[in-house]
Amino acid sequence: MTEVQAEIVDGALALESLKLKLAAQLAPPRWQRSLLLVAKHVDAGQPLEAAFDRQREQMPAELRSLVAESLRVPEPTALIIDALRARAKLGRNWRELKRLVAYPVILLGVALLVGVAFSFTMRSTLKLDWIEGLGLAGAEQALTLINDQHSSILGMAMIYAWLLMVLSTIAIVAPRWAWSSVMSGVMLIGRPLRWLALQEVLERFEMFTAQGLTPVVAAGAVARSFSSSSQAVTAVAVSERILAGMPLGQALCISMVSDGLTRPALRLLDLRSSEMPHALRETIEMLQLLIEQRCRALATALPVFLLVLVGSVVWMSLSTYLISFLPLVSLITSLS
Repeated sequence: MTEVQAEIVDGALALESLKLKLAAQLAPPRWQRSLLLVAKHVDAGQPLEAAFDRQREQMPAELRSLVAESLRVPEPTALIIDALRARAKLGRNWRELKRLVAYPVILLGVALLVGVAFSFTMRSTLKLDWIEGLGLAGAEQALTLINDQHSSILGMAMIYAWLLMVLSTIAIVAPRWAWSSVMSGVMLIGRPLRWLALQEVLERFEMFTAQGLTPVVAAGAVARSFSSSSQAVTAVAVSERILAGMPLGQALCISMVSDGLTRPALRLLDLRSSEMPHALRETIEMLQLLIEQRCRALATALPVFLLVLVGSVVWMSLSTYLISFLPLVSLITSLS
């Protein structure tokens, strides 16, 4: 190798290392160390594939699948940067949805906890049987109402705790696709979560086709790059349908990430196959707008829903005792 060729190779490796360091800035924290170590090996003069092989076992599974698939395309580091940039954008949307939902969930939990604590405190510190001994009209109904209220608030708290336990178990133990499948069926946030998943699949498909891959080959690459991720099942199913001859839009229409709002746009992809890159970009932008609009709608509706829900829980806890003590208040008033 001549000196000029060696300088060209060194320059190419330096550029690859720089791109990997840029990708690390876009990556989640648990991915950054692996990307920086790969960049370090490239700085030491190793080709990208050899540097990746040295870090393969230490990489998170999803990143390993993405990098392995990127090595099959003409510009691996460019694809990695694009994928991580898209992932960061989707991550911001996902965090916004979590923020909108987490606050009501936490506040509801606190309200139920306060209601249960108040009910147990009233029952343990006040011996309510003496009310019945006074012979007041409605005393028996009042005690029944108090017992029913206690059972109701305790039952609601147990259901809430059980749901949290189930969701926590799915998040910790189950595969990532299982968590996504469950959450996509949750009221209010299910639809935007499916739109996020669909957007991620389309973004990745666009990246591989931009590298010159045919739709069939790109679909297979997308499926392999999503291995061990939350989109693994969807990507594999779509890839198998495309391999069987189904157009991209139709393959996505019958997947679990589509719905009545997105299917017309997906079918339009098949009618615009001659201008597929432009059609993909327009569909991705449409999904982004849908997600942003749903986040704004949730930000408006959830506080009202939360106020009614938490207010109902608190009122249910307090009103029972207020109503039950009204006969006693009337007796004291009449004696005075």
